[in-house]
Amino acid sequence: MRKQFLLIKLMIMACLMNGMMLGANAQTKAPAFDASRLKASWGLVENNHQGKRQFLSAFTFVNNGKTPLPASGWQLYFNFVRSVKPGTTSTGMKAEHVNGDLYKLTPTADFKGLKPGESFRVEFVCDAWVVNFTDAPGGLYLVWDNQPEKGHALPEPQVLPSTEARRLPATPGIRSPR
Repeated sequence: MRKQFLLIKLMIMACLMNGMMLGANAQTKAPAFDASRLKASWGLVENNHQGKRQFLSAFTFVNNGKTPLPASGWQLYFNFVRSVKPGTTSTGMKAEHVNGDLYKLTPTADFKGLKPGESFRVEFVCDAWVVNFTDAPGGLYLVWDNQPEKGHALPEPQVLPSTEARRLPATPGIRSPR
């Protein structure tokens, strides 16, 4: 009788542990969104933004996937040689310096998610100026809040060429040839 009681107790414990492990796996499961289907482009809006030694640039993200990017629960990391000024990000995102040339974008309450086929533009101000495609950010990856140890790479962003005269001068007073 004692052996049967012990066997039943062990079976119950095994079921409970199995349930806990399944629950833990469910909690760390990333949403079905495929980060590799989030297309990014980046471009210079203008050098000498607001008449200061700074520039305004923008990421545009397009959801080419089949599922929506959720409104929260993630961060988007990127490398950028220029210093992003705190508090200068457009509505819907917050840019933060992490370390070295690593930054992250975090959705704010104004961001409502990104449905398949939709796009979202994020503008931000940085120190100095941009003069070449080599100044562009890169290395984008998405990290889910419930899986902070795992990054999901995005394709490298398309760098949009600077063709408008207001974008080109790196310092005030320099004029582009016409």
